[in-house]
Amino acid sequence: MKRKIYVETSVISYLTAKAINPTAVYRQQQAQLLWQSRHFSPIISEVVVDEISRGDADRAHQRLELVAGVMILPTTEEAIYLAQLLIDRKALPTKAFSDALHIAVTTVHRIPAIASYNFRHIAGAFSRRLIEHTLQQLGYEPPVIASPEDIVGGLP
Repeated sequence: MKRKIYVETSVISYLTAKAINPTAVYRQQQAQLLWQSRHFSPIISEVVVDEISRGDADRAHQRLELVAGVMILPTTEEAIYLAQLLIDRKALPTKAFSDALHIAVTTVHRIPAIASYNFRHIAGAFSRRLIEHTLQQLGYEPPVIASPEDIVGGLP
């Protein structure tokens, strides 16, 4: 059985981006390995759909085509409340409410992991630790937060 994994917007952006430097090429390759893996079932949310719909119309269309048929989690009242708690408890800055929503949606729907290249607010070492600690204090089981290469590289 495939493991469910929440794929945050930054990963989808790499999947459809024009990779212009070695870091971007590497991240795009790792995102593709995750997206195409027979071990994982990618899941997104309404937040992801909203974010990938923005920007250049052609790129937005590519991103939306990429996620066609992928399970979309709803943004529930509990997720909105939890996102606000993450902000209120300083796990994420106020300006990062949509990032808090990614974490909250994943958490309330009990998806075991989030794949993200958002190292500033989600997947950075210190960010992850603070998010996990805050979710535990609030009585939630935190999802594993990692980059695609950490997730794919962790396979047996």
